[in-house]
Amino acid sequence: MQKLAEVCIKRPVFATMLVMALVVVGAASWFRLGVDRFPAVDLPTVTVRVELPGASTEEVETQVSQKIEEQVNTIQGIQELRSISSPGNSIIIITFVLSRPIDVAAQDVRDKVSIARRNLPRDIREPIISKTDNGVVFSEDPRSTTSNFTKSKLTASYINASLVPVIDFGRGGRKTTIFDGSRVDFSSRGNHSSSFRIGLGPYVGYRIESHSKQVYESNGEQHKDHNSDNFYLNNLRYGVRLQVGFSDVDLFFNYDLNNLFIDTKGPDPTKKMNAFSFGVTF
Repeated sequence: MQKLAEVCIKRPVFATMLVMALVVVGAASWFRLGVDRFPAVDLPTVTVRVELPGASTEEVETQVSQKIEEQVNTIQGIQELRSISSPGNSIIIITFVLSRPIDVAAQDVRDKVSIARRNLPRDIREPIISKTDNGVVFSEDPRSTTSNFTKSKLTASYINASLVPVIDFGRGGRKTTIFDGSRVDFSSRGNHSSSFRIGLGPYVGYRIESHSKQVYESNGEQHKDHNSDNFYLNNLRYGVRLQVGFSDVDLFFNYDLNNLFIDTKGPDPTKKMNAFSFGVTF
């Protein structure tokens, strides 16, 4: 124990990296702990949204909502069926029993809506069908074949912390520095203003916000859809950061070691997606 204390005092960078490695591994292990003992409590839900421009609430209810409900009501496993009618809009919410797979339920709803579509007013916009499972919405949007999408993106914001030991090739020769945004020099020799630096170390981040945005044109009109949710994104991210600098400019490259999405909940449940990012700091 005394030997370890001596090493940590003589080599502060080594001691700092050792502590950070334990913190990163511990945090990653904590968030990856299994939760199989907890049952799923969010019921599978499918939502159908239909727009009928210029129609009153009564017209939407009788000409759209009721006709879709009549078709959807024949699907097995429905626990609750309700609709919300407003001027120009109809929203039908179908909640299924917990044992009903969400993908199968969404396919059944899509088939029934296709049948009901024949009896709906001709000037309605294409129905939008969304499936919700554990608070995350995936849109299966028929507009993709009838609309011109100009933007469709998912944005996530993280608070990141990194610890990168750096070899600094200054005038005084090689020396070790450590920086994350700002640099702390453990050596009094050399000149950072004209030196080349390179380093590699771990980083960790926590998701604070995520949202999607879609911009499309339909029937000559531009529409914007915004949706804030977690989208099955992992709250914790951790990985390796490579940082290269010269003078007062640093380039960084981050590679996540964990999956961007919760396992089996991403766009392709059979594949793992690791995020990669890069940027410049001054």
